[in-house]
Amino acid sequence: MVADHRTPLRVSSAGGGLLTNPLRRRGAGLLADGILLADASASVFRLGAGPAVATVLGVALGLVTGSSAALDAMTRPVLLFLRMISPLSWAPVALGVFGIGDAPVIALVAATAVWPVALATADGVRAVTPGT
Repeated sequence: MVADHRTPLRVSSAGGGLLTNPLRRRGAGLLADGILLADASASVFRLGAGPAVATVLGVALGLVTGSSAALDAMTRPVLLFLRMISPLSWAPVALGVFGIGDAPVIALVAATAVWPVALATADGVRAVTPGT
């Protein structure tokens, strides 16, 4: 028997109770027990780590591809294609590769943001005039 199994029915019934009476023990208990803070901090971590990973990878990829016209010509169509793939489409891949936990969420956020960062960085590198 699972002690704290959160089924959709239990979550919706608890949520409905919070809407009708937000100050009842259940809602205040989440805050007092530290559950709300722990869950919120986990979400903030995931949503902060994803853009950080995307920035590091995107800037590195953009610096490499933007510094070479030939490399840019080869990689730009691939980067533009990957940018058009919906983040929702990456979800099964992320779950298959990383399993359940924080890693697939971070990977999905990073996969969404890495392509615009890489393309913008490459454009910025190409726009720099040598010798100035």
